[in-house]
Amino acid sequence: MATIPIRDVPGSPVQPSGSELILIDNGIAMQKATINDAVTPKATEIADAKIAALNLGTAAQADTSDFATAAQGALADTAVQLGDLAAVATSGNYNDLSNLPTLGTAAAEDVSAFAPATKGIPDGGATGQVLAKASNANNDVNWVTAGSGISNIGVDPYMFGAIGDGVADDLVPLNDMFAYAAASGVPAWITAGTFACIAGSPVVPSNVTVYGIAGGTIVQKTLPNTNPLSNSDPGNGEFSGLHINRESHDVTIDGVRLRGPYGDITEGVGLGRIVVSNGGSGYTSAPTVVITGGGGVGATATANLTGNAVTSITVTNPGSGYTSRSTIVLTGGGGTGATAYATTIETRYRSIGIAISGRYDQYFYENPNYPGNPNAPLAAPCRNIFIRNCDIEGFGQSGILADHIVNFEAINNHIRRCGRDGIRTYGVVNPRIFGNDIDEIAPGFLGEGTYPNNNVYGIELTRIYHSTAGDGTLTDYPPSRDGIVIGNTIKNCWSWKSIGVHGSVNIGFYQNRCRDSYIGLGIDKGGFDLADGYAPPVDIKEDGNTFEITSAFPLTPRTGIFLTAHDGTANNIGRGNCLGSSTTIGYGRDGAEGAIYIGNQRDGKCIGPTLRNSLRAAIVLRETVDDFTVDNYTIEDVRQSTLGMCVAISVESSTVRANIGTGTITQSLAAVLTPYNFANAASGYGCHLETGTIFDGNVGLPSNAGALDGGTYVLAPRAWANVNVSGGVASLSSFKGVASVARQAQGVVRVVLERAMSVVNTYVVVAVPKGSGPYQATFNAIDSSTFDIYVKDNAGANQDIGFVCLVTGY
Repeated sequence: MATIPIRDVPGSPVQPSGSELILIDNGIAMQKATINDAVTPKATEIADAKIAALNLGTAAQADTSDFATAAQGALADTAVQLGDLAAVATSGNYNDLSNLPTLGTAAAEDVSAFAPATKGIPDGGATGQVLAKASNANNDVNWVTAGSGISNIGVDPYMFGAIGDGVADDLVPLNDMFAYAAASGVPAWITAGTFACIAGSPVVPSNVTVYGIAGGTIVQKTLPNTNPLSNSDPGNGEFSGLHINRESHDVTIDGVRLRGPYGDITEGVGLGRIVVSNGGSGYTSAPTVVITGGGGVGATATANLTGNAVTSITVTNPGSGYTSRSTIVLTGGGGTGATAYATTIETRYRSIGIAISGRYDQYFYENPNYPGNPNAPLAAPCRNIFIRNCDIEGFGQSGILADHIVNFEAINNHIRRCGRDGIRTYGVVNPRIFGNDIDEIAPGFLGEGTYPNNNVYGIELTRIYHSTAGDGTLTDYPPSRDGIVIGNTIKNCWSWKSIGVHGSVNIGFYQNRCRDSYIGLGIDKGGFDLADGYAPPVDIKEDGNTFEITSAFPLTPRTGIFLTAHDGTANNIGRGNCLGSSTTIGYGRDGAEGAIYIGNQRDGKCIGPTLRNSLRAAIVLRETVDDFTVDNYTIEDVRQSTLGMCVAISVESSTVRANIGTGTITQSLAAVLTPYNFANAASGYGCHLETGTIFDGNVGLPSNAGALDGGTYVLAPRAWANVNVSGGVASLSSFKGVASVARQAQGVVRVVLERAMSVVNTYVVVAVPKGSGPYQATFNAIDSSTFDIYVKDNAGANQDIGFVCLVTGY
């Protein structure tokens, strides 16, 4: 084989991959190896030598990704070192925290418990502005001026700077709120808080609605200091819970809680006036006043004598904490019989829960010539004043005083512990007084009437009178008229009336419940002389009411219904007044009157009353009563008076013309009840008594029935008979009202009536023998339904002769 140099090997040169084989001569033998294996040792040696010559560091052999970039390196130059950090930064242990803040309670709540910032109250706003929706989107609100799109939201006292703590005087903020409400047309809200008034009365202007919220109260803390009835000085002014100026209109007060200077009895109050209910007799020194009960402490009082009787009691220390009336006992002093009762009010004029001003204010408080008419022009009446759902307590005069208003409502109010009135109106047209609850109106004004008339009224519709200048035409000071009083509850008006009118026109009282007042319903005149105007009650109606005296009543009551007028003259007599199916329990006055009293009335009615446990008489007609009807009555038990009178219906004057209809009269008491008593009638007067009344129990005979002008108890025809007597037998030929006839003996026939007369001596029989003989007939009463007829000849011998007879009687 020829030897050929490598460079002469045919073909083109190739690029080795490193895996091709070559021959290696290691000095012993020839061996094969890959190119890579052959060159690696030497290449490594050469590379190491070269690197060593370059004097490179270890980083030269690392990847670039193992090192920071230039930018990262620049940051590293200013990085905080571990040594600069708090220990917790490297330990991860929260106990290594230092300078810990104090956390609030919110720190323990989840974030979902709080509104985010987007739902918070926006910044800005001005005094009196409120938040309003800016769009339909959630949380989109902004500050706006009241009245610009928020007419149904309203304002409250706090928006005008009220404190509401019951101590600071919030009168100015309240008045500012009401003025703003009037100007903007938004409601005013008495929100939670106690808003004290000290310097005066908050005034509600026209066109304002005031709402109360639970927990919100207006407290009037100031008492007036002058009684204007004894001094023309109006004192330091009116201090009411809310005041409405005269000539105001369109005001609604709904759900507001008002407290007066005498407080809320549930929170404890001081003793008020102690009223003497019986002065007793024989006292040689003032008895000791013992005050017990009521839940309070510290009250003391002393008794005052006039002669040998107790006439008044002075409270020397009112004490505190009383939550009910205390019991008063008078001991010692050498006498007997004195009694008294306690109140938690001292009556004071111009201390009123809600006062609607009018001509009453002008008349009493703005007249330098009191008690004449005021010099100023008379105010026009207020209009459309509505008081609803309010809670009123602790005022010295009235809960609500409504003075000359056209369209007035008092509905569902609770009124308690006011000194004289629950609700009182002067000259109000169209009053609607529904569903009010009135309790404990006392003690009244002791100097204004003859005790126990202390001028206390639960609900009274009246007019202004007692003026020396007067108003005889009833033009300036007209009566209240055209109203309805329905569904009210009135309790504990001890020293006068539960409900009533003075000279009103067309007022209806329906379904009211009245308990423990001296008079239940008083329908009375509205003036005392011609100049002042007599103002008789006209077209007053009542039906379905209840008037009750309970064992808790501390006085001797008078009448359940008292219907009267000034006199019996044409202009002054009451007209068209109608009493209905009300129930009267426990009323009647010892020595006078009865459970219902009717006097000076014309063209009236008393239809369907129920009277139980009356004293002296159930129904009394006295003075002038003309064309009056009493009918369908139920009278159950009448107690005998100390003068021995015990009558169901008593006509007690000569000038009564009335029709007494039928009813039921029962008596379970020991005293004999006289069903009817009639005074002798004057010319042109007299009563007619219908038949058919049912009597039961211990009912006796009528008294002076001869005074009747007709009816059951006049000798009117009751029966007649044409009797034959023949062959020893009596028989009826014709008759009316006779049950039977029977021959008793020669010339003696017994007649039995179908219906008995009252008693044996309340009928007369006239008998005439039949035939032409000389006979005469006489009768002898056996009992109230049986009598014998005797027929005799001229010699006086009995003869069997027929006869005719006529029975008249009652």
